[in-house]
Amino acid sequence: FFFNDPATTEIYTQAFVGSVRCVQETELIGKRAIKFSQLFFQGLDQSDSHYRQLPFMPKEVLKKWQKKSKVSKLPFREFINLPNDQLAFADFFSEEESKIMESCVDSLPKLNLDVKCYVKGSDNIYQSECLTIDVTLTRKLGAADGKEEPNGIHSNYYTFPKQEIIWLIVASREDKRVFDFAKLHRPFTEVHKEYMVYLDRPGKQEFTVYAKLDCYRGLDCRKHVIVDVEKKENMPKEQEVIDPELSKPSLMEQMMGACKQESYSDEEVEEEEEAKKEEGKKPQEQTNGEKEKKNQ
Repeated sequence: FFFNDPATTEIYTQAFVGSVRCVQETELIGKRAIKFSQLFFQGLDQSDSHYRQLPFMPKEVLKKWQKKSKVSKLPFREFINLPNDQLAFADFFSEEESKIMESCVDSLPKLNLDVKCYVKGSDNIYQSECLTIDVTLTRKLGAADGKEEPNGIHSNYYTFPKQEIIWLIVASREDKRVFDFAKLHRPFTEVHKEYMVYLDRPGKQEFTVYAKLDCYRGLDCRKHVIVDVEKKENMPKEQEVIDPELSKPSLMEQMMGACKQESYSDEEVEEEEEAKKEEGKKPQEQTNGEKEKKNQ
């Protein structure tokens, strides 16, 4: 079914992985779904070497090549970052085969993750604060000598058009909560994302960021970050800093202040008039009191 109807298979695979994004606490299920997608598009078994994704690499040839080549002992992700003259294909394969294999290595994506955790405006991290997880994913273009990148993925078995997809997963390592399950399409050279996490308890907290390809094995990235959260009681009292620019009244405040002054001036005039009337009454009251005293 899978290889006889590849279009339906790809739709099923993408729908399966996409549905995982809608459910929280699904880090394990999501990673297994992506692994299934990788194995399917490369036509591999779980026990197969990642080097079998290269052309002209059946199991028998791979064993012989690995005996003669020292670089074949490297992890596949490190191997594809080597210069072409260190790949050692020419020592075992023909010149034409070596060029095809080098071109294949050039077309594979090279991913790199940079993760930083901090609280904005603070040097330390305290309980009840919002932690910022700053993630930067870079993808080096695999084409060499200025050539354009291939339109689709490389696969020895899946010969139908397929675009590369990268899944960016941000999760808590302790309780396996998933903060994001982002789907990224190529081409891109850099993606930057920020995530806000509320720190509800003190102590060490670990977060994991994954960058997983849906079509290649052994090229994924993973970063673990450990954050030491101090108790809320240790948080210093905030000192209010007044910015002189912010202390100036805005245009609206100035207009409201002018309106108030106008209204207050009318009231003040009335109060002054009343005060004058009262002052005019006081001498009369005093004279009346003096007359009464004289009569007595």
